[in-house]
Amino acid sequence: SYSFCTLLISANNMVGARDRDGLQWLGQRYSKESAAELVRRGEKLGLYGGELKKMRLPWQQLPSRYKLCRTAVVGMTGVVSKILFNGFGRGEFDTRKLISAVERAKTENRNIFTVSNHVGTIDDPVIWGALPWWWCVSNTSNVRWNMASQEICHSNKLTATGFGLGKNIPTVRGAGLNQVAVTEMQEVLKYENWCHLFPEAMCNQTGEMMPFKWGIGKLIATSRAPPIILPLAHSGMENMYPEAKTKMYPRFTKLRVLTGDEIDVTKEWNQYQRVQTEAERLQIYSQITKRVQEGVAALHKQLYPPKL
Repeated sequence: SYSFCTLLISANNMVGARDRDGLQWLGQRYSKESAAELVRRGEKLGLYGGELKKMRLPWQQLPSRYKLCRTAVVGMTGVVSKILFNGFGRGEFDTRKLISAVERAKTENRNIFTVSNHVGTIDDPVIWGALPWWWCVSNTSNVRWNMASQEICHSNKLTATGFGLGKNIPTVRGAGLNQVAVTEMQEVLKYENWCHLFPEAMCNQTGEMMPFKWGIGKLIATSRAPPIILPLAHSGMENMYPEAKTKMYPRFTKLRVLTGDEIDVTKEWNQYQRVQTEAERLQIYSQITKRVQEGVAALHKQLYPPKL
């Protein structure tokens, strides 16, 4: 299951960085493979086609044999997430603005992007444990799509199955804007509404945000209509699952999630529809990415005040 694979991967990620070289667990290799090598490994595993790809199709295209599996994975993950968020995390997250935005995106047939910092190995799905029970377990369309590192979360058929059914697309860090993961997410968003992204593209427990990757700008610019963009920032997951620790059980901590005001990129989206050159497209990706990062950074500073 997705939740089972998530906990195993979390334990793997918590191994200290000094101990990672040469570690192989659940098929993961921490050797310094290039993006091209990771893509070839993904092709060999069958991540980009065949049954593993079919498990990641939007609900409208998902083979009937996988619909019950996705429903079970999503429901069980919702239960585990609520236990972690409310039990171990004693979390604070006013989800009314999020629920309203997701429902409005469905009504208006628009995409919604939630974007946040990434401080813990299982930020997603744990922070969604704040959502009501009926939301977490009743309907798979209420659950976000997201992207995660191929070499960690989709390293073999077991984890690829769990994360794929959990609406997660494998991405290769360093493979660029035109990689298969971005194209696949674009296709998914033609049918589905909600996508959550961590544009820092890696866990970052330094307390300072890293530059966002332009992939978020491309996905927003190529949405079917000007999307809803809701910035989030959260803290505490770095204490629940510290990367430097080797224990896989969660620690009691205090989780906080802040929700900002929606970011309107209608102007940039309209400009994108008229551009003709790749240079112009890249400029708009950059502009959108900058605006999204500014929205998340404003919230992040409330949780992690700058060090003097």
